[in-house]
Amino acid sequence: MLILTGGICLLLGLVCALCAVRYDARIMGEARQGVAVLGPEEGSSEWVQKQQQRRWADRLFYGGLSLTAIGVILQTLVSLLP
Repeated sequence: MLILTGGICLLLGLVCALCAVRYDARIMGEARQGVAVLGPEEGSSEWVQKQQQRRWADRLFYGGLSLTAIGVILQTLVSLLP
């Protein structure tokens, strides 16, 4: 049962990481292509939207990292148990 739970945690961690990359790509826009772009005015609706997307990207990244760590710990415990 721990192997299955660990595997599910690993897969969920991977999905969270992929979602975090998607949000990051949406935030960076053309800057990812090496094009210098000006950021939105601080306090504008676009600025607020980018801040919210950054928070979600960070939450997904750290949540995925935590789930992956839990999955690795569970699967390691299973391999150590007789």
